[in-house]
Amino acid sequence: MGVYRKDIDGLRAFAVIPVIFFHMGIDAFSGGYVGVDVFFVISGYLITSIIADDALNGRFDILDFYERRIRRIFPALFSVVFVSSIISYQMLLPVELKDFGQSVLGTTLFSSNILFWLESGYFDAPAESKPLLHTWSLAVEEQFYLVYPLLLVAIIKMFQDKFRFVLLVSLLVSFLCNLYLTKYFPSASFYLSPGRMWELLLGALIALGYRINLSHRLPRELLSMLGFFLILYAIVGFDRTTTFPGIYALFPCVGTALIINAGIYGRSVVSIFLSWTLIVWIGLLSYSLYLWHWPIIVFTRLYLERPLLPFELSLLFIVMFIISVISWRFIERPFRNKVSFKSRKKIFIGAAGVMTIAIFFGVVTHISNGLPGRVPEKAAIISKSIENYNSFFPDSCFMNKEKYKSFNGELCHIGHEQADKETFILWGDSHARAMIPAVVEAANKKGLYGFFAGHEGCPPLLDIIKSNDQKRMESSSCQEFNDDIIKFIQARKEIKQVILVARWTVNLEGTRLPEDPHPARNIYLYDKQTEQISTEENILAFKRGLDRTLNELIRIGKDVVIVGPVPEAPANVSMALARASIMGFTRDFRPVTTVVMKRIKNTLNLFEEAKFKYGVNVLYPHHILCAENRCLVDKDGIPLYFDDDHLSVYGSTYIADSLAKKTGRETAFFD
Repeated sequence: MGVYRKDIDGLRAFAVIPVIFFHMGIDAFSGGYVGVDVFFVISGYLITSIIADDALNGRFDILDFYERRIRRIFPALFSVVFVSSIISYQMLLPVELKDFGQSVLGTTLFSSNILFWLESGYFDAPAESKPLLHTWSLAVEEQFYLVYPLLLVAIIKMFQDKFRFVLLVSLLVSFLCNLYLTKYFPSASFYLSPGRMWELLLGALIALGYRINLSHRLPRELLSMLGFFLILYAIVGFDRTTTFPGIYALFPCVGTALIINAGIYGRSVVSIFLSWTLIVWIGLLSYSLYLWHWPIIVFTRLYLERPLLPFELSLLFIVMFIISVISWRFIERPFRNKVSFKSRKKIFIGAAGVMTIAIFFGVVTHISNGLPGRVPEKAAIISKSIENYNSFFPDSCFMNKEKYKSFNGELCHIGHEQADKETFILWGDSHARAMIPAVVEAANKKGLYGFFAGHEGCPPLLDIIKSNDQKRMESSSCQEFNDDIIKFIQARKEIKQVILVARWTVNLEGTRLPEDPHPARNIYLYDKQTEQISTEENILAFKRGLDRTLNELIRIGKDVVIVGPVPEAPANVSMALARASIMGFTRDFRPVTTVVMKRIKNTLNLFEEAKFKYGVNVLYPHHILCAENRCLVDKDGIPLYFDDDHLSVYGSTYIADSLAKKTGRETAFFD
């Protein structure tokens, strides 16, 4: 069981390289994230191979096991944490450093998967800005190894010869948990251990004897080849829209299991290929490569505040390898081979020491709100505006697919709480949520009280289904949510005014700007009249959805206000302006007016038609934000944007005040 296998190190290379290329945004590796699943199966197999004989014979030493894990995991991991902390201290905003401190705590306590699951809300910091996000997979592994050896020993004692069957049942339970979570709680399924344990147990059961006998060369060749192509298919065939892990996780996991299984019985074309010296060498570097690649990508993107160009990605790849070779040679190997910290006592004391330092740093950055005193005043003001955005309105009032499952038809209130009844409703997607500060301020001035109906990524277009791929597959609960809201409005005669806000242009055109960091590049809208899902069909489906919404609202006697498209900026404005202040450079992030007008031309034409056809009032933010040459992104140094397309709290109220003055009314939203 303990025989060294070059092909498994080679398999590690085919796990880590796809992950790196996926994170670099290389389209050919759109499913490269499955490399983590390959790692899980390999890890389960290797660890069980190491401890199985001792566990079966009652000789298992838990302290020896934990010493091995510390020597393997801690040196390179905490080197990455240390370097990332120094760079973060110099580079990150207070609000970002506070989040980073939390991730240092999560990484140190091997609970970062839980932390990132809790942080996976729509308006939380995007993955691209979290330098330690990739440690979630280490947390899953270490949570497994914290209890697995002791449980294995206990199960062997309790069930004796049937212990393998108990592990098999555990695998099936975890796999069913994975299916359930993927369907109902996808972020929990991705990050949390219960739905991932089956992947490690799959490798463990192979080590414990649950195998296909492949003594004969032909079946060994066929099944190892099948395993290789299952992994390859997942790497190139999956993408961010694939429902994962779920049933699709079987592709990389079963593929890995077949290759490992085949290699136990002898050589094959696949094992010979995976044993090639260069591939094995990359596999030996895989742990350091995995640890270092993501912070390097994140910090580079944060510095540039734009997607990386091909030559920059190539340069980064070389830098990753150089740093990983240094890490493997001078950090990983000395500790693993007991050249450094030779005694068990010293290694445990050293581990406790680095964990204490990391915990102290994490706690200090968290309770100090990101050490705001270290950044220029302008950056601190911007950081505060970001915090205000996240705290202005309860996140629980903003729907997503998971929250909608427990939606009971009740909506949150906004406006003047002393009013007798609710007379308006603000309805839309995240852009409607961004407009809440302006609507609240306007409503308070007029003494009005109303409702907020918001769902992430969901424009208020009736009978429209929204998908991120070209299959007729609903990727959100938009259609049902909008049906519920129109019924809600129909049932309340006291509601006089409906304010519609959304990211109209992205939904109409079906595409995002190249600078947009959102993983789903295309949007597909369709309804019962759509014959073929395509970007071209978006405009027709959008028009029909808007007509249905406006027809129904006018039919039931509602006054409708549409807030038009907010110009999209070429960068995360708040972060970019603050980072420029911290780093001491100046950049112009203002979008070019002619580019903006070309982008929103179709949207404006559609809304002008709606004004003529339905008599609705349309308010245009670009009238306030865009001058002859450039569009504003800040005013007096304070960002008007929260990110690249959502208005900040300040930006929202600035738009409303300016629109009110422009239209000559007390408020732009209410007559």
